[in-house]
Amino acid sequence: MQKVIPHLASHDVAGSIDFYTKTLGFKATYTQKNGEGAPDFVILEHENVEIMIADSATLEPLLDEYKRISASMIIYILTDDVDALYKKVSKRIPILKPLEETPWGTKEFWIRDNNGYVFSFFMTDSGGY
Repeated sequence: MQKVIPHLASHDVAGSIDFYTKTLGFKATYTQKNGEGAPDFVILEHENVEIMIADSATLEPLLDEYKRISASMIIYILTDDVDALYKKVSKRIPILKPLEETPWGTKEFWIRDNNGYVFSFFMTDSGGY
């Protein structure tokens, strides 16, 4: 195994593109549009991180579970400078869990995206994980 790429469902793919590009600095590297010209699938990338987001209506026929957008998970993203990212993000959106150093050696903060998914951005004492 080499990489994990979350594939998230959204009721508003255009809003997700806006959130991830403007708030977190991702770039939309591929966008698929539906018959009405609205985006219904996007691949977003930032350095070594990739996230796929699809319109929940296109996924529901495949997996009934996609009818529920939020999930009981937290997506952790390792970053080189959590302080700078926190400063940037905290000016744009509410912070779910403020920046803190943990007993297990990380410095992290949590946010909720426009779909309700929870992300933790973190650094480690050793610089790796």
